[in-house]
Amino acid sequence: MGEIKSTLDLVNEKMGKLTISPEERERYRREKVKDAARILFNRYVIEGSQKNLQALKQALEGVENGVKQVLVNEIVSHFSFEDPSPVLLEVLEMVLGDRRHEIAGALRRLSESYQREKTKGVQEIADQLRAELARRAITGSAVKLNPNASPGWADFIGQLKKKYEDKKKRLLDSVS
Repeated sequence: MGEIKSTLDLVNEKMGKLTISPEERERYRREKVKDAARILFNRYVIEGSQKNLQALKQALEGVENGVKQVLVNEIVSHFSFEDPSPVLLEVLEMVLGDRRHEIAGALRRLSESYQREKTKGVQEIADQLRAELARRAITGSAVKLNPNASPGWADFIGQLKKKYEDKKKRLLDSVS
């Protein structure tokens, strides 16, 4: 009679024939790099505080450049022109090393330009509202303008954000 094989023997027999392709190995390596960068980002930037930046600096000493590149991508993608975070810029400078002034400086300039354009747009919308109210003979010190409630505000801010997100994406592509 034939020999009865255990389930473990059958599994071992099948597993012995499996191999990992170079593409799968590379995909696994990239996922491992992304996970390591996200862990660093979450631990030291999202959940962390100023005192953890020194710990991040030490943690960065032992990681490969791929992890640093993904970490740069995470930082830049989380950077908001509406509320620019000095901590994100500080972490970005720490991770970038030699290119820190170039990239962080470009983000700062973009943020300043965004704020100038936003202020100018708010002023233009306020002027339009003021002119419309004056046309209706509504004037005086009791009239308080709220440009954010204007019908054109959502379009203006949406276009402005898209414009600067595109600029940020181009900056991020130049880093890669």
